Amino acid sequence: MLNKKGMTLVEVMIAMLLSLIIFLALMQTSLISINQNMTNNLRDEAGRIADLRMSFLKNLPFDNASLNESPDTSSPADGIPDLEADTTTSRQIRNFNITFTSFKKIDAIGTDIKEITIEVRWRWKNQDFTRSFTSVLKRP
Repeated sequence: MLNKKGMTLVEVMIAMLLSLIIFLALMQTSLISINQNMTNNLRDEAGRIADLRMSFLKNLPFDNASLNESPDTSSPADGIPDLEADTTTSRQIRNFNITFTSFKKIDAIGTDIKEITIEVRWRWKNQDFTRSFTSVLKRP
């Protein structure tokens, strides 16, 4: 066999097996990337919801009833503080209906300063996520 033109069946099968392994690795990488992008989109949406709520609270007069100090909830049973005035927001993100629940906590740091904390919680793929934002409000 001096003139070898072509590949044997074994060589073709090995090439197909290597191509399959590479394809499966690329598919897994794509799935991880898609999931991470969705997680990032949800985190960004939680930030937008908290920003809207924080802006609303910061635009209220300093002595408004909505800015009264929150009750002490330092020892909840599940270890997660129960913040007051929960607000539920449902958003459609990539054909998924996600429910975000936001909570507020107001702490007086003296007579002229209040600390506002907005916490947003959501669930994605049977995992709970939380994002917390804090700002200070000073009497004008």
